[in-house]
Amino acid sequence: MRIDLNGFTQTVMASLLATTIFCIGGEAAYATDLHHAKKPSLQTVGNDTIIFSSNRTGNSDIYTTDMNGNNLKNLTNDPAQDTVPSYTPDGNTVVFTSNRSGDEEIFSMAQDGTNPINLTSNPGKRDWFPVISPVGTHIAYWTERVSGGGQQLNIMRIDGSAKLTLSDPNRSLYPEPHVFSKSGTLLAYADSYIGKPKLHIVNADGSNDHALTSDTTNEIHPIFTCDNNRVVFNTLRDGNWEIYVSGVNGTGLTNLSNHSAGDYLAELSSDCSKILFESDRSGNRDIFSMNLDGSNVVQLTHNPGEDYRPFYSPDDKKIGFISRPGNNGQYDLWVMNADGSNLHQVSSSASSGATCCPQYQFSADSNKLLFHSFLPGNNLEIFLVNVDGSGLINISNDPTNDASESFKPTLKRHGHSDNEEEDHHHGGHHDHRHHDNHHGERDGKMTN
Repeated sequence: MRIDLNGFTQTVMASLLATTIFCIGGEAAYATDLHHAKKPSLQTVGNDTIIFSSNRTGNSDIYTTDMNGNNLKNLTNDPAQDTVPSYTPDGNTVVFTSNRSGDEEIFSMAQDGTNPINLTSNPGKRDWFPVISPVGTHIAYWTERVSGGGQQLNIMRIDGSAKLTLSDPNRSLYPEPHVFSKSGTLLAYADSYIGKPKLHIVNADGSNDHALTSDTTNEIHPIFTCDNNRVVFNTLRDGNWEIYVSGVNGTGLTNLSNHSAGDYLAELSSDCSKILFESDRSGNRDIFSMNLDGSNVVQLTHNPGEDYRPFYSPDDKKIGFISRPGNNGQYDLWVMNADGSNLHQVSSSASSGATCCPQYQFSADSNKLLFHSFLPGNNLEIFLVNVDGSGLINISNDPTNDASESFKPTLKRHGHSDNEEEDHHHGGHHDHRHHDNHHGERDGKMTN
């Protein structure tokens, strides 16, 4: 779905494409957010401030509001398009993309909107998809290649200094989100020199860039384990999507899911002892968990329809997920206990629609969920709800479009150290909200 929103299209697509599962010809495309993605990332943090993008002024600006939707503040207030904001882990700085200098660049500003700085300053070339390291010292991002089109992976310090190209500038990267290890010293990204996504590991200083495995088939959605020494990822090497783990040096390659059906990695628990994943092994898309070594596989949902995008709450006691009753039903946001009990819907007719909740985030205390949804008339609104489904609040409450929402980080997170990263990307919680490109080819069915 593409919507003419007077310059807001980029924000909408960055938010939706980075966090939505697509059905494309039997191959996998992951909603794996940017933000930094996370998981991981801003998917599991928050206090009393929410940041988001809105086109209520006629162009996209960045705003903050409190947990009741009050005290709205326009941080950017610029006629250009300012989109997809991310807080640094300490909450003192906001990183965002803007075309105010003529082309898309990566900027930072103080948390109150003062002191905007063009970090990339790369005239004539696009710079986008910034991922802040878990320790807040560096930003990894895409920059448009000098020739040949596509993107290459760069890194810079949080102040924009010491820029370095990490990937091979002679070829474009595959449009799959890049992620930091939890220590911030390693990155995983997808190269495309074999015409398919091929995972690479590189030190943050640019050294020791190498393919994760010697295989020549699709590899996507990398997540570093808590010890920073292993990567869990999805691969087609066996003819169907399986979940594998490997040492960052390529040793110890192991098939964890090992099933003839399609298995799709979602995220790890905060202590990395559990893996959440989607699988078709029950005859439709359901949610499963297993230990990090592949043992103790448990089917958590038994829906004759389809269940997607499971993420743990920060305390690992609850799991959020997207569900619909059938192939053509409406998507809604649900919550269950980590053992699969107490399933209940938390979105409602006031907050849901055909593209309900492509991105959602738990608050730091695991008691609330933040998400956005298309309402009738195709306007995007941001909602906050208690995990039991009560207390639904329209945070944005504006007839225009609001998205790219996240909580401001707290110094202490329940069940997570301050140095942990989602998807999210983001985002699993690897919060890859900034990824405005087509993510690989996943055999999912949630479409926009």
